[in-house]
Amino acid sequence: MTAADAENGPDKENDPDRSDRDLQQRFAALVGQFSAEEALQLLNAIDAPQPDTILSELTEQRPSLRRPRLARPAMLRIRVDLDLDIDTSPDATVANSVKATSATQPTPHERQIWRRLDLRSDLTLDQVHQILQAAFAWQDTHLHRFALGGSPLSQGVEPFICEYDLEEGDAEGTPEASVHLDEALQQPGDRLFYVYDYGDHWQVTLRLERVVELSEAPGASTADAPAATCVDGRRAAPLENTRGLVTAGDPSAFAELAPDRFSVAEVNASIELLAARRLEHLGAAVQRLVRLAPASIAEETLHRAQIVDGLLRAHDGAAGAGAASTDDAQLDPPFAAAFAPIMAVLDLIGDDGAELTEAGRLRPHIVSAVAQLLPSCDGWPGSATREDSTPPVANLRALLQRLGLLYVRGGQLLLSRAGRQARTDAAVFVTALRARLGAETLDDPREFIRLLYLLHVAAEGREPEMRLIAAEMTAFGWRTASGGGVDESALYADVSSYVTLFANLGDVRETREKRLASRAEPVGHSRISPAAAALAAELLRG
Repeated sequence: MTAADAENGPDKENDPDRSDRDLQQRFAALVGQFSAEEALQLLNAIDAPQPDTILSELTEQRPSLRRPRLARPAMLRIRVDLDLDIDTSPDATVANSVKATSATQPTPHERQIWRRLDLRSDLTLDQVHQILQAAFAWQDTHLHRFALGGSPLSQGVEPFICEYDLEEGDAEGTPEASVHLDEALQQPGDRLFYVYDYGDHWQVTLRLERVVELSEAPGASTADAPAATCVDGRRAAPLENTRGLVTAGDPSAFAELAPDRFSVAEVNASIELLAARRLEHLGAAVQRLVRLAPASIAEETLHRAQIVDGLLRAHDGAAGAGAASTDDAQLDPPFAAAFAPIMAVLDLIGDDGAELTEAGRLRPHIVSAVAQLLPSCDGWPGSATREDSTPPVANLRALLQRLGLLYVRGGQLLLSRAGRQARTDAAVFVTALRARLGAETLDDPREFIRLLYLLHVAAEGREPEMRLIAAEMTAFGWRTASGGGVDESALYADVSSYVTLFANLGDVRETREKRLASRAEPVGHSRISPAAAALAAELLRG
C-alpha cells in the first residue's frame, strides 16, 4: 500500500481528527465569503433560541381532534372515572406510603371512584363541567380544563379552557363554552379528559360506552330528554383541598368520614338543582352565589334568584314587544320617573353649584329646598334647615358624591360631568351605581352583603330583615375577627347607600300611602316601591 493509498483509504474515513479538520476547512471557506459584520450576524441568527417559534408553527399545523357535530342529538352513556393512583379504600390497614401485602391491598375495582352518566350530546363543555361538579359533590371553587389527546395540563393535547383562563390570557386553547360534547365523544371507547383544581389535580376520564339517538330512546324526545342523569356509580369523591389527606390515607378527606358512601338519588338531586340554576339574565356574581350556597340556605337563595331572573326575562320580553325602539343607554320611562326627585335635586344645585358654609355644609335655604324635594323628608320633624340635623339630606348628598355626580371644590358643591348628564338621563344613575356600588365579587364582604341585600329587595319587594342577611353571611362561612357569626349591626353601613336611594325614588309616596291604607304589612317587612325592586333587579343583571 502506497502513501497515497494510505491517505485515501478507508482509515481516512474513520479518523476523527481528519474529519474535524475537513469540517473546519469547509467552515472557514464558507465564512470567508462574508464580511466580519455579515459573519457575526449569521452566527447570532444561528445561535438565537427558536423553540417558541417552532412550537407555535407545530401547533398551527397540528390537526384538531374535534369532530363534526352529530346530525341529530343523542344520549351518550359515559363512564366517568376519578383517576386516583392511590389506595382510598376505607378498610386499608396501611398508609399509601407503605407497601402492603396482597392480603391487605384492595382490588383495583374496589378502590375506583366512578360515575355512569347519561349526557345529552348537545351539551357544551362548560355545562358538562357543572354536571361533573354535581356528580362528585365538588363546589366549583377552583379552575378546571378539558382536553382531547391526554391529560389537560400536558403538552401536545388539544385543550378546552375555562372562562377564567380565557380572560386572564395565561393559557392557550379553545373556550369550553364553544365546544359541544359530541365534538369530543362520538364512538364507544372515545375519551375526553378533565382536570379540576390545578393544585390538587383531580383528574377525570370520560369514556363513551354507548350512543342512543333520542328518537330511539323509549318515551324520550329531543325536546323533553333530560340533559343529564346519573345511572350508577361507586364510592364518594374526596372533598375539596384534600389531596394531601387522600395521599396519607386519612378518611377525613371524605364527607362524613365515609369513603364508601354513594347515592344515585343524591347525585340526580344535585343535577336537577343544577338545571334549575340556569339563570340567563343574572350576572356572574349572582350565579356563583347560587352555585356556592350551602345546603342550609340553597333552596331559598335559588328561589330568590329564579324570581329575579324571571322578572328580568319578562321585562326584556315586554320591551322587545314594544313598537318603539330605544337607545341602549336609555332606561324605561318608569325609571326616569323614579329618579325624578333626585334629578330635581341636581337641577337645584345647577350649573353654578351651591355655596357651602365654613364647616363644609349646605346653607340653610338649600337644605330646606332639598328637603321639600325628597320623599324621605316627608313628615320630618323640625325646620329641616341644618344639614347636620337632617340626615335624609346629608345622606343623599353623601350618596351623590360617592356616585361621582357631585364634588366639592373651593367651598362649593358642584355638578360633575356625569352629574350634569344625570339631570336629564336616568341611565347615568344605573351606570354610576354599578361602577361605584357594584357587587361583582364574592371575595369582598361589602360586595357580598350588597349582593344579598339586592337579591332580597328584587325578589321580595320588601326591606330585608338584616338579621336574615347576617344569618346567610354566616352560613356562607363569613366570620368576625373573633371567629363568631356575623352580627346584623355590622351590615347597615354597607347597604346605607341603597337604603337612601330607594327611599327617595319617585313612587315612594304612592307606595307608602297604599301600605298605610291597607295596614297589611307586618312590622319589619315594609314594602318598598316597585321602582326600587325593579332597580335592584337591574343592578343584578348580567
